[in-house]
Amino acid sequence: MSTDKQKIKYKIFILLGVALLVYIIFMIWSSKRLTLSYSFTQDSVNARLVEFSGHALHAKELTINDRLVLIDRDETFTDTILLQKGYSVVTLKAEDRIGREVVKTIEFFNS
Repeated sequence: MSTDKQKIKYKIFILLGVALLVYIIFMIWSSKRLTLSYSFTQDSVNARLVEFSGHALHAKELTINDRLVLIDRDETFTDTILLQKGYSVVTLKAEDRIGREVVKTIEFFNS
């Protein structure tokens, strides 16, 4: 009787393992390509004020200089950054639900 229970437990374990493997393959196969496109405008009065806007397609999370930026339902974003005087680097990073990342780095120089 105990061997029948062990066989059932073994079959359930194998079935769950196969289901998990199928799920992982499906998630990788069905995930879409992560893309990040942006544009920026600098304020003519204050050249240190830069507004970023763009699309973060299939992104779960978007950060600008390690600060979380909200992504709208239509996968667009807008954020304003105040640059330091002189040389500044702005890093946009998008991550999808599987953990893939796209990183864009923009360098600014203002006086």
